Amino acid sequence: MLVESHNKKIRYLVIDFERRSQDESEFILTSVSVRGLTKGLETVLALNLFLADSFKLESYISKVVKHEFLSLSNYIACAWKSEWFVEALHESLQLARDGNIEIVGHEVDHDIAILKGLFYSNGYPFFYEDREKGFENGQGKKPLFSHDKHDTRQICQSIRVSRESKNINSKSRLIDLAKYLNLYISENNLHSSDYDCYLCTCCFIEWQKRLRMLEFYMERGAESAADNNDYFELNTNTAKKNDYLYLEKDDDLVPF
Repeated sequence: MLVESHNKKIRYLVIDFERRSQDESEFILTSVSVRGLTKGLETVLALNLFLADSFKLESYISKVVKHEFLSLSNYIACAWKSEWFVEALHESLQLARDGNIEIVGHEVDHDIAILKGLFYSNGYPFFYEDREKGFENGQGKKPLFSHDKHDTRQICQSIRVSRESKNINSKSRLIDLAKYLNLYISENNLHSSDYDCYLCTCCFIEWQKRLRMLEFYMERGAESAADNNDYFELNTNTAKKNDYLYLEKDDDLVPF
């Protein structure tokens, strides 16, 4: 029996679906990408797939084949049916789950709705309460996902409040969040599920690092208040500041 090591188990699943339309009348799933993260925010799962439904979109296929595949036959051989994706994701996450998995995305409700629809239409349970509903597949196994979710667009919205208070115009797109967090952006690769999922993962991890750093400094501040530290001296005396914050160099900065 295959068993995943405890420190490699997945708690967060970053996901991005891409949809395209030939004439704006019907949007079709063309690709999906996922990243699985541990509680420690280590990436332990990466899956990038083109979906067979995209065969309906000639213009899309022509563009993808030109840039990413040797030929049309190569593309057709690599594209997955949606039911294959659901089965593979379900089985891999069952092996590596760390409790109920929390989904991460930019405007994540959109991606959750698509993923849940694919699970249900292919006979798999999704949320933990689905275990009593008698789905055709996944018998004897606990449903994978928690209702807890993480929307990186909400991070953008929080940052906008601060920026707009300084009369700085801002937006809430994924690219804007990456810029706020000073992450490298390959703009030519935006709006592909592979790259958008990767960039969303980077934004989520970077934001969590900053929150953890803020939590650390707040805890240190509480200790300083209890010790009656002189805050003016901490802000003006570099040596004392470095000692207080455990900084190794003068140019180490708080990430806010």
